Amino acid sequence: TDLARSAVKNMALKQDRDTERARQMNAIYTEMALSSVRERDTRARREREQLETVIKEATRDMHKQILDQREAVERQRQETKATEERVERMYSEIKEIRDGPS
Repeated sequence: TDLARSAVKNMALKQDRDTERARQMNAIYTEMALSSVRERDTRARREREQLETVIKEATRDMHKQILDQREAVERQRQETKATEERVERMYSEIKEIRDGPS
């Protein structure tokens, strides 16, 4: 009976060691999985931040281009008006020369 008790005790100790080893392995695999998820989340967050930065920069650049185009259109409008005024003055001067002093 002592031999049987010793054998049961040894089996129980081995089972406890195996259970503890399995628990440790499970903890290691769980930590590896969590680490992988953290890395993936970090990578996704970094990519999202980079994309947001690119979008902000592109939006800012487009806004600047629109403002630049508006300024160019306004300058062109002013130049056109000045040209029209010169043409009208020249036309008046030509008419005055042709018709003589009034």
